[in-house]
Amino acid sequence: MMLIERLYTSDKDAVWSGVIDRLKARGTRTVQPLYVSDLKGQKYLSVVFHTDVIDDCAMFLVDNVAMCKNVEDTQTIMLLKPVFLPMPGDRPKDLERYSLYLKVSPKHYPSVYNEILHHEFGVNVFPNYMAYAFGDYDILATFLARDKGYMEEYVREHLEPLSGVNSVIINEINRTELLATTPQWREIQRSLLYIPPWMSKKMDAHYLYDIDPPTEEYLMLTGAMEDDL
Repeated sequence: MMLIERLYTSDKDAVWSGVIDRLKARGTRTVQPLYVSDLKGQKYLSVVFHTDVIDDCAMFLVDNVAMCKNVEDTQTIMLLKPVFLPMPGDRPKDLERYSLYLKVSPKHYPSVYNEILHHEFGVNVFPNYMAYAFGDYDILATFLARDKGYMEEYVREHLEPLSGVNSVIINEINRTELLATTPQWREIQRSLLYIPPWMSKKMDAHYLYDIDPPTEEYLMLTGAMEDDL
């Protein structure tokens, strides 16, 4: 199971440092902090966890995360049916990361989720993670894009027209730092990996998609900053 713990604060830098001091490489047998992200323009940091025992995770959050200095409020978001997707092997360098929040009418949950999951994307804009996150928004998807213009065009042409999509919020990811060790992160990512049928055919024929890309580029795109390597 995966979840996001939002830490609301007026001093992001102080909380960022506190999260890293308390959580980096300090998981337990049943609770693993994965990474912390800072979304541009938001008043919170997002700490992503993987857990096998939800009660253990609750105690871990109370004892460690909520006690970080300068945290003013918290919010827990359960991530249901989370999946990671391979990245195109011929993708451009220096891609930017975006977190998309989709508000969807309930009867359209599966169709919108599956449309994102199975859309035959190109190399300039593509998802690498998604999950249900029922609450303020219904689907969370992390995308990589050349820039915000490419991301906005994709949303305008492929997401907003979908039946049941009421709104899409694009959040630019400012910074991310890996909290798990690299082997732990890779193990969890690969355990949740999904390869759409259209991609399987291309991988078999052309080997265009990286399931396990080179360490430095992979971490730069999906969980850690360069100085963590």
